[in-house]
Amino acid sequence: MDKINTTRYYIPGFDGLRAIAVLAVFAAHFPLLQEKLGFEAPLNRLAFFNYTGGRTGVILFFILSGFLITTLLLREQEQTNSINLKRFYLKRMLRIWPIYYLILLAVAFLASDSHPETWVLCLLIFPNVANSAGHTLVLSPHLWSIGAEEQFYLIWPFLVKRGRKYLKLILWGIFLFFAILPTVVILVVPDQISWKVELLRLLYLTKFNCFAMGGLAALWVNEHAEDIGSKTIIRFLAYLLFVLTLTLWVIGIGAGRFTDEFYGLLFTALLICLSLYPNCIPQLENRFIRYLGRISYGIYIYHWLLIILSLKLCAGLGHSWNAWTGFFVALGLTIGVSALSFRYFERYFLNKKQLLDR
Repeated sequence: MDKINTTRYYIPGFDGLRAIAVLAVFAAHFPLLQEKLGFEAPLNRLAFFNYTGGRTGVILFFILSGFLITTLLLREQEQTNSINLKRFYLKRMLRIWPIYYLILLAVAFLASDSHPETWVLCLLIFPNVANSAGHTLVLSPHLWSIGAEEQFYLIWPFLVKRGRKYLKLILWGIFLFFAILPTVVILVVPDQISWKVELLRLLYLTKFNCFAMGGLAALWVNEHAEDIGSKTIIRFLAYLLFVLTLTLWVIGIGAGRFTDEFYGLLFTALLICLSLYPNCIPQLENRFIRYLGRISYGIYIYHWLLIILSLKLCAGLGHSWNAWTGFFVALGLTIGVSALSFRYFERYFLNKKQLLDR
């Protein structure tokens, strides 16, 4: 595999996977918010439109993040014999912080009844810790995953820079620890212990094992990319994994307490195939799907508020849209706002981010 500089790293198909992930999250939250606001929610009878379906979309985001960040750090280390931590953190801040704090500002304006501790933790980008303590941010509880990602970004560059020799061992340790510990807590810690529920919530809202799976995949590709065999076989495996995973996801097949890990392993194998044979699933490079992947961060950040807005507008105008009409109205509004945000707000910071690589 040719060397790729640290300024840009794109694998065909990854934006398509981002699009699928964010659409799954949207599909799960739409009927959930319908119920919360007193509307009928027939879509929640479909497996893809329930909480588990949306959760699986977040797991896909985490594995993509683990893979891409680890790959970029490894390549920078190979090319420069070091990792510029200051540049790494500045680039992450310029990508994540602007619309994260923008949505916090919007939530503060629209709903000021969140617990003070919640605001402190969210401002420090620990919304997952706030959620685990039972202090969910009103109007944007889904921001917990941004906290998990930022906490991963905080520690991971140090580990790659200082512990490259033991990186595989570290990743396996993180994976096993976060995969097994929740089950150990459930089975061993008595229910009477006051902190048991909070600890389980925190583990459930951190999922560093999913980032570790992406990191392990990146390490494997980095070490074995030159040893790949038949591209025909890889392409067949990629299609098989894609169709199998999507089918299981849509019909709601899980693995109990290890559903996150089950789908995580399928996603990890798929990412490896896409990395070894770029564009082996050309459908993921559809122009519209790829664009949705590019603006997926904005869709994720804004969708909760915009679903609420679309449902309340519907009720205020006296319309009785059916479930699918309401779904597509809310989705269209969310995509439109996210596209405008990407072009007129986020792009300013993305351009600043690119300047750091010059």
